[in-house]
Amino acid sequence: MSFPSLSLRRSQFDALTTVRDIQIEQFIAIHSGLEGLTCFSSAHLKEILINTVTPDQADSLVGLSLFISAMKRESEHTVPEILGGISQALENIPADFRWNEQELQSWHEIGPNFTAVLESDAIVELAKFLELSYDYGKLWRNGRIITDVRPVFDSRGESIKSALVSFTFRLEFDDGSNRKTESIALDETDVKRLLAECERALTKSKTVVEFIKQVPTVIAGAENK
Repeated sequence: MSFPSLSLRRSQFDALTTVRDIQIEQFIAIHSGLEGLTCFSSAHLKEILINTVTPDQADSLVGLSLFISAMKRESEHTVPEILGGISQALENIPADFRWNEQELQSWHEIGPNFTAVLESDAIVELAKFLELSYDYGKLWRNGRIITDVRPVFDSRGESIKSALVSFTFRLEFDDGSNRKTESIALDETDVKRLLAECERALTKSKTVVEFIKQVPTVIAGAENK
């Protein structure tokens, strides 16, 4: 099954250009180095790759690997079919950016070894891990608690008789299409309960990891290696 027509963004084209210049021997070394490894973050994968390629090449390779893995899951096409679609798109880009014959040949030559890296267990498992990490209806972006002081004036408004301290929990999140903000009023008891729940959640996550540590398990967002 051939891959449908594909349009490349400039950033993707630049990444492809960087990856194209990775030598076949380096792809072989990367594939060998990934054997038996489990990566839980893009940063961890990059740390492994820079043992073989430059940091720029590692960045581009990580980005393209995750991009192609996502296309594979969404389209149910194979990696070779997706790379074939990318090759066709490369031949149809504007002349100002189009690769010459030698550059296209270099791209085709790395195809089998690039495919082997993309189909490695380390890349496949990382792509699945990242997909599960963000598979929610709403995704946290930021949150903060604003302390608010409201004065209570006398009847004439000429002096402050007392003050009320309250809190606002400002939550920013994505709902799949837009970034949204919610503001929730809290009092001191609410803040203490929220703090206790956060501490309990961190304790539970560590407990779960200890319980099932016989298989690779990580906490989403933690610095896992």
